[in-house]
Amino acid sequence: MLCIFCQRDSAGSTSVEHIIPESLGNEDHVLPPGVVCDDCNHYFGSKVEGPLLGSDYFRHARCWSATPSKRGRVPGVRALHPASKSLLEMVRDLDGSLHLFPAAGGSEHRWAEYLSGNRHGQLYVPVPVPPDHFLMSRFLAKVALEVLADRMLPLDGGLEFVATDGQLDPVRKFARYGSTQAWPFSRRELYAPETAFSGVDGEPYEVLHEFALLYTGERELHLVCAIYGVEYAINLGGPEIESYKRWLRQHDGRSFLDMLPSAGLTC
Repeated sequence: MLCIFCQRDSAGSTSVEHIIPESLGNEDHVLPPGVVCDDCNHYFGSKVEGPLLGSDYFRHARCWSATPSKRGRVPGVRALHPASKSLLEMVRDLDGSLHLFPAAGGSEHRWAEYLSGNRHGQLYVPVPVPPDHFLMSRFLAKVALEVLADRMLPLDGGLEFVATDGQLDPVRKFARYGSTQAWPFSRRELYAPETAFSGVDGEPYEVLHEFALLYTGERELHLVCAIYGVEYAINLGGPEIESYKRWLRQHDGRSFLDMLPSAGLTC
């Protein structure tokens, strides 16, 4: 058995691989041990996913959606209380309630003094910019190859194809080693992160992430995924995204994810 990234023998590996990190709400889409070896699993967790999820952008998204980490903690975000000139940490519980605490470097005295005489006020919460483009493109390349491996699992020789096919070497090497410049990818907002959809039983639900593989008429294979309402697309065949943009124009900008009854969907 070969790891789909480093292509080394992975028969002795013991760790499962989450296609989307657990800290983005994924408990269901998991590759069995050996598809991604222990070394590559650890590398992606510490060098790609860790820094990405620790960025202000994803900390904010996880906070507002109350998405806990593997340890069950929802990350906090920084806020400024101008009346008391206090720097605060805003934390959201799993039930949606918000709590405010003086942040490290903030003044606990000024905050407590303000609260003693006031029940209302304003907070300024900075809006983060999207995460580092290079890091995000490596993450998408990693997810893309893993989604393909997941789709090929039931097929005889499917995993061997993913691990050895030379056409996939550029995307596998970019994801694992970052050996080239950032691959271009498409990014656009589909819906607000807190959008409530209606299920078949009428119960509302929110979508944390969803993904699918799109094979265009130009014989280009793309990962299309949405995370907290933002759609990303990356080409597994090479560092270009124009083929996906042409596909969007041909379909009046409609997302491929909207055309499927369900792809990889986590609520």
